[in-house]
Amino acid sequence: MAKWIGLIVFFLGLHLARRRERARSSLRFFFPSIRFSPGQSFVFVFVPALLLLPTYYCLPIRGLPNLNFAHIAILGIVCACLLHFEYYVSLFFRRLSRFDLFIWAFFFFAVFSEYLNEPPKQPWLSDMWLNQAMRGLLEIIFPYYLAKMFLHSDGLTIACIKSIAVCLCFNVLVCAYEWRMTDNLHVSFAEKLFQIDRLSMPSPVGFRFGWVRISGPFGHPILMAIVCAFGLILTYFSLKSRFWKKKGLLQLPVGAFVLAVLFMGLLFTLSRGPLLGFFLGVLMCGVGYAKNRYLAFTWRAGLLVMLACASFFVVNYYKTLDQRFTGDNLAPSAIYRAQLLEEYVPYIEQKPWLGWGLIYHPRAEGFPSIDNQFLFVTLTYGFVGLSIFLLFFIVQSMRLVRRGFLSGTKERGDRALAFTFLGLHLMLFLSFLTVYMGGQVIQLFFVMLGWIEGYLQLSPAKSEIILNSQKKGSLCPVIQQSPLSSSV
Repeated sequence: MAKWIGLIVFFLGLHLARRRERARSSLRFFFPSIRFSPGQSFVFVFVPALLLLPTYYCLPIRGLPNLNFAHIAILGIVCACLLHFEYYVSLFFRRLSRFDLFIWAFFFFAVFSEYLNEPPKQPWLSDMWLNQAMRGLLEIIFPYYLAKMFLHSDGLTIACIKSIAVCLCFNVLVCAYEWRMTDNLHVSFAEKLFQIDRLSMPSPVGFRFGWVRISGPFGHPILMAIVCAFGLILTYFSLKSRFWKKKGLLQLPVGAFVLAVLFMGLLFTLSRGPLLGFFLGVLMCGVGYAKNRYLAFTWRAGLLVMLACASFFVVNYYKTLDQRFTGDNLAPSAIYRAQLLEEYVPYIEQKPWLGWGLIYHPRAEGFPSIDNQFLFVTLTYGFVGLSIFLLFFIVQSMRLVRRGFLSGTKERGDRALAFTFLGLHLMLFLSFLTVYMGGQVIQLFFVMLGWIEGYLQLSPAKSEIILNSQKKGSLCPVIQQSPLSSSV
């Protein structure tokens, strides 16, 4: 059953990505202006496959690593682009930027670290590091470049935001059963249809303060909280910028209902890091709508500095405590994270530059879960990998701040989007201090980097025109004809 469903996802992504004519499918009834392209296949096929289907639904294909449905969907889109190789290769080279070097460097050192840490008797072309290279292409390179080349430049920013918001809203509504019955439907119901990768299976349902922590298709409550916060910040931008139509008796935008549902989902995960990151991300998003951007950004930056100083003292305090301390329900997990660094420093000192690799990295006794992405990157890919990972945040954040201040008074939507993306960076940075980047968050992170890079490649005036063209109410705007407009 899983193989057949995987083939449907693959050919759906392939078919929609290579059609440029007006849709003849049932989608045309709901969205009359839709035209299919690789970007819209990315929005309508890849994004739902990524957010609705867990990564532990695997497709056993001989000779390949365990592929999930997001991998299959993105393979279909890439194959469609290869059918028009000359056009998309020229587009690829026209969209190259210096930031791409960081993406390729991270991918190269991640694969190289796996190769160096293989057992000595393995053949040169072993399955282990080749599988990691394949996963790197599907989770790093392809999501980054497809988002960069097609999302913002093809006028699909708002369509992608709405696709993310609707998928997450559906997940939260399904999780109401998990919250009430302590049973994750993504495991109990669908394991009869799919082959589940037991190594990446979610942990049993967790509790905090006597309440169930929902995890949905993301395998862990904190990972679900990160994705919900991601969708909330984007939905806040689209709602604030009036990209949702008003419907119903109360004449409220649909986005208001989606925003409320996603916020309830974030609360029910009972995860502190993503919740704090969401509030700070929304605060940063508000700079784009402020009359005095410099004053608004200054006091928010000051608030971040004060929180960083307070966090430093709190972490030092928790390092002196015992995990068996029972002063409150939150103390044991805080103590665990505060003591992680001290436990893993000896292992990092043994292989400081390129790390231990993702497969063979050691685990400290009593600390099996590395709930800090920066520590995890240092352990697996060394200080080289950590430096590149930090540059992802530093370089793009500096460019987004510059873009937000350079946008004129007429480009209000463009500067709001710049600070919205900056809020996403801030939210993810804070969240990664409390959890590793796992599951769907990996691909979502590199989709965000590519999305932002494609946005930054356009001028503020052109970006504003593209955003304004998406206020017509259709989920997916009419995109301009390309040299492939007649291809079927």
